[in-house]
Amino acid sequence: MNKIPAIKNILLLTDFSANANHIAAYAYDFAKKIQANITLCNAVTIPSELPSSGLILWPVESPEVIQNRSEVNLNKLRVHLRERDQSHMKKPQLTIINQSGSLHDVVAEIISDTPIDLLAMGTHDNNSMDSFLKIDQARKMIDSLQAPVLIIPLRSKFEPIRSIYFASDLSDLPGDSVFLSQLVKLSRSVYGRNIYNSYFFRESRWNNKRKNL
Repeated sequence: MNKIPAIKNILLLTDFSANANHIAAYAYDFAKKIQANITLCNAVTIPSELPSSGLILWPVESPEVIQNRSEVNLNKLRVHLRERDQSHMKKPQLTIINQSGSLHDVVAEIISDTPIDLLAMGTHDNNSMDSFLKIDQARKMIDSLQAPVLIIPLRSKFEPIRSIYFASDLSDLPGDSVFLSQLVKLSRSVYGRNIYNSYFFRESRWNNKRKNL
């Protein structure tokens, strides 16, 4: 029987906002619990590379200045995460990736070039301005990227996980099997918790069937 791979490397997206920093702290605590490492990533927007850049009339910063500021902020976040952890437990290794381009394109390229086991990010209400990642952007990530995605609520506080729920419409059984095997490995080796499987049928008198694995 093939050994089920553990989650070892988490790609964490950040834009350095207060919300994103909270999400980073949650992801750090989660990574530490499952003994995984974190790659901190910021997708840098270069104004001169935008389609509407010809309409910008005011002076803009050079790409080098923008990239350097992003790298400085990534290093500050790395230091902050390390300093807030005063425990004696094994700590996640923190690396940084600072790359220009759209968020989706940057993440897709990283996943294709780097062994990423989990993508961690937060979302917010589309009407909120003090925010991190819009809901429609998160959906695009989930639908198109070849990696599991952990969505972290903005005001959540990390606590030990009691149960894991896996929902499926049974449209991709091979894919469900692969992902369930990863959840079983995570559940048994780290938490020792149960996984509940939820199946949704469109033409059935049952809307939900739950099975304790």
